[in-house]
Amino acid sequence: MKDVFLFLIEQLNSAVFILLFILGVLFWLAIKFGSWIEKQSGHDKRIDKFESRLDILPALQERINIIYENFQKNPLVATHSPLDLTKEGQKLSEQLKIKEIFEKYKEILIKSFKKPDNFNAYDVQKQSFDLAINYLKTKLENEDEKILKNTAFERGILLDDILSIIGIHFRDFLLNKYNFKVSEIDSHDPTKK
Repeated sequence: MKDVFLFLIEQLNSAVFILLFILGVLFWLAIKFGSWIEKQSGHDKRIDKFESRLDILPALQERINIIYENFQKNPLVATHSPLDLTKEGQKLSEQLKIKEIFEKYKEILIKSFKKPDNFNAYDVQKQSFDLAINYLKTKLENEDEKILKNTAFERGILLDDILSIIGIHFRDFLLNKYNFKVSEIDSHDPTKK
């Protein structure tokens, strides 16, 4: 076999040999490129599979929050619906003067409140907590943030737990403003239907 190959090389001029070599390299590159494309399509399938599971993350987060709230030693907000302050939450609210902090940031929260079409008491509660916990956290002045974070640290709780007290005050303010009753929250809760 080796003799045949050497004979062919001797018979071929160098241009033909270079062309054959180039064809061999191109064939090898085509195989490598094909395997790379196959690998990428496998990654695309995995990404699509992962993205299809992202819709369950909010439900998981809600369940994790419920577990966290149920295992807290002294929760600030009662987990039953409609949400309300526990005795510990009322005590902390008075100690930190949460109503005064709420009044200080009330206008910022009101401007951020998006009144959806056909909204109800449940929508008010959901959005008021979301704004108090997620949005207000970014708007707190350094002094207020320091006080709230230090208190959270000292008590071994999350800053979100303290901000949920502000969420209750904001919810109650909005319910009053839009003439809803706290008791109406459960009638519109999608998990209660």
